[in-house]
Amino acid sequence: MNRAIHLWIRAALAVGFALPLAGLWSPAAAQFDFVGDASPSGGSEINTTVSDSVAFEVSVFDDGRTNLSSTERAPGIGALVRWREKGSSADFSEAEMAFDRKGGPFGPNNDIFRLSLPLSTFAGVDSVEWRAFAVDSTAGNLLQEASQDKNGSPPPFVFTFSGVLLTDVDVTFQLCTNGIDSMLTKFDGEGGREPFDPSLPICIAGSTSELGSFGTEGPVLQRDGNNPDYFTATVTFPDGGAETIKYKYRVNGCDLFELEGIGNDRAFTLDYTEAAVTLPLDLLDDVESDPASSTCGGTPVKASTWSGIKAVYGHR
Repeated sequence: MNRAIHLWIRAALAVGFALPLAGLWSPAAAQFDFVGDASPSGGSEINTTVSDSVAFEVSVFDDGRTNLSSTERAPGIGALVRWREKGSSADFSEAEMAFDRKGGPFGPNNDIFRLSLPLSTFAGVDSVEWRAFAVDSTAGNLLQEASQDKNGSPPPFVFTFSGVLLTDVDVTFQLCTNGIDSMLTKFDGEGGREPFDPSLPICIAGSTSELGSFGTEGPVLQRDGNNPDYFTATVTFPDGGAETIKYKYRVNGCDLFELEGIGNDRAFTLDYTEAAVTLPLDLLDDVESDPASSTCGGTPVKASTWSGIKAVYGHR
């Protein structure tokens, strides 16, 4: 690419022109080792009843530059995104992406750039085609296009908008106490520890009002009539609520100090498009054990240990 074209690109970027995408460079002249993992991936649907923005991302790797720091952005490397309505002959709109974080499949060796645009940006548009570019300010603002999205598909990437009616969701929690009847929990104030008593209520403490806002008034689980180790509770979450919901379990009558350890919240997400959701089986145990040892049938998707129980005021 000759100097005249370099200068033309720089001048056009400076005044915000949308540049033509063909003929300015070729993959053979790529200056970065990798530009890709773009999202939203081709074929994605953006649910306009759940999302209020579109988040664009692209990952850049250049050996000797992006992998010199696991936390800091590589100097001289940036990114931009271009978009237009699919099938349109109009010029692409363009915006600069901001450095978001380090990442990559082999450790924090890539610079990941991100840009969120409000849905109003795409008013009246059903389908969007877009492209992402890495920019090298140390080489005359040369551009290199993202070669693939997160699914490995080549550009241009296309996503569509869809509206789905939201609904209240009945979420069923499942807990297996795994036959524990001697699990030690908080200090009893006399140097010993109080045992876990499965005959006392067990409740859910979570991040939403439906789960008691991590207080002691969360939903109480019901013991199964055929298996004394198996407990369930069904909680209704109104449509339009939190997408990510965190929770723990309280035992021994939902005691304030009988909460699973700090920093190990369980979590699930809702998109409010299904009326009923059953969460994977949760397992309580006081030792590291094989989840397949569950006494509730089947294999839990995730196990949590009670060894992480902590309480305040010195109880640990």
